[in-house]
Amino acid sequence: MKDLDHQLQGLLDADLRIHPMNAWRRVDDHVFVLTEGDEFLTIDDPVGLAVWSCLDERPHSAIALTDDLLGRFDVEREVLQADLVEFLETLLTHGALEVLADPTPAD
Repeated sequence: MKDLDHQLQGLLDADLRIHPMNAWRRVDDHVFVLTEGDEFLTIDDPVGLAVWSCLDERPHSAIALTDDLLGRFDVEREVLQADLVEFLETLLTHGALEVLADPTPAD
């Protein structure tokens, strides 16, 4: 459990969004993504599609995605968070997502 906590540390609170320079299209039960770096990704599993749909609506943190997806899938929170963080890290590594900068506090 300690490893999971460490793995989640960086993504739990960060707001993520679909990278605005990507070209992507949803066709039936698939999302096809062409990243700015010319990488081609296919998302075709139900959880991945649900994550992409949430991120298409607005930026989400891993915590917000976990809370939303728990209501849609029969899975334990710890298992979902671990899988979700792995999936988000993969999308970030390939340039499909970006981390939004923390808003600057108003003076």
